[in-house]
Amino acid sequence: MISFVPAEMADAAPYHLLTSIVAPRPIAWISTIDTDGMSNLAPFSFFNAVAGFPPTLMFSVSYRRKEPKEKDTLRNVRKVGEFVCHIVDEALAEAMVRSAMDWPADVSEIDAAGLTPRLMYGRSASPKPRQRWNAR
Repeated sequence: MISFVPAEMADAAPYHLLTSIVAPRPIAWISTIDTDGMSNLAPFSFFNAVAGFPPTLMFSVSYRRKEPKEKDTLRNVRKVGEFVCHIVDEALAEAMVRSAMDWPADVSEIDAAGLTPRLMYGRSASPKPRQRWNAR
């Protein structure tokens, strides 16, 4: 059996190894808002359903190699306590790629990706509107 020691591998090697072993992977498009109401939208390929009851989704947010290390998505989830998970379909693939770019925290990836939010209200702990995306 072959063993890999991540600490002995080049920075990106463990990521590339995992993404080549576990395939295909669905893309979760996670939307969050910060405490000031600024929206954030980012794709995550390390994502899955992990329980049926209670219904539970998991996505993994890696730290950046540069400052700030913590991504906007993780910071928003920690501060606001919620997120919305969307599934990327082929019609929105180009917008998803644009949303994956490294935008400053004060730039909405929704606007940068050319998307128009469509408000939806769901059952949650807060009365905040939920959003779905339509390509412009």
